[in-house]
Amino acid sequence: AVYQPSMAEVPASMPPARYLALRCPVLAQGLAMACTGFALATVANYLLRSRARHSGSMPDDVSAEMLYAMARRYDEYPGTNHQGSSIRGAVKGWHRHGVCSRRVWDNEAVDGVQYGTLGVLTRARAEDAAQRPLGAYFRVPVDEVSSVHAALSEVGVMIAVIRTHDGWFDLLPPALPGAKPNALLATLGEMVAAMPGKPAIGPAGALLRRVDPRDGLVPYPEPDSLKLGLHAVAVIGYDCDGIWIQ
Repeated sequence: AVYQPSMAEVPASMPPARYLALRCPVLAQGLAMACTGFALATVANYLLRSRARHSGSMPDDVSAEMLYAMARRYDEYPGTNHQGSSIRGAVKGWHRHGVCSRRVWDNEAVDGVQYGTLGVLTRARAEDAAQRPLGAYFRVPVDEVSSVHAALSEVGVMIAVIRTHDGWFDLLPPALPGAKPNALLATLGEMVAAMPGKPAIGPAGALLRRVDPRDGLVPYPEPDSLKLGLHAVAVIGYDCDGIWIQ
């Protein structure tokens, strides 16, 4: 169903302080193409902590790996010869199965077999997941800014897919001496070198453009920006410049 804003007043801005106050963990997917699971886990962690903040208890963090495994099970892509997944599949998986805690998912062993993060929905995982069901969920039209703002002010967080470009690498901090080179940045650097007039990307480009990575501001794409595909994120606020993401 499509989200319909109410007539409640929506603030002009919603800085990330509301989200940060709940101290949700920052989840790192590493090199896995599991952004849907990790972004949705961030949303789930926020919602569970928001519900429990008055009880004085700290809920368990949920399993991003389970959400990713269920996303691959229910996504709309044919076959299994791919690593990505869709938000639609991830949300459908949460709605049908719930989501178990990270502790239960990571430590589940049956008959001496340690399942770890293999994506197997065992009985113990399913029973724990049933304690964290997903209720109503809605699709927010991203081209309707007022709807995005209304949904965020009402719930506090949402999952979204964003088209990425080389400007995202402006946020990388300069490499420390002796650090392992960023393989993706090196590959993109080779692509840029083959494009006459294309400015540098990454820390060197940020220095030229006077971008401070500590500001956390992803620049708007330039006409010659490299399109780097889609990425699922948790949206945690907004202001006059755009949205805040984690």
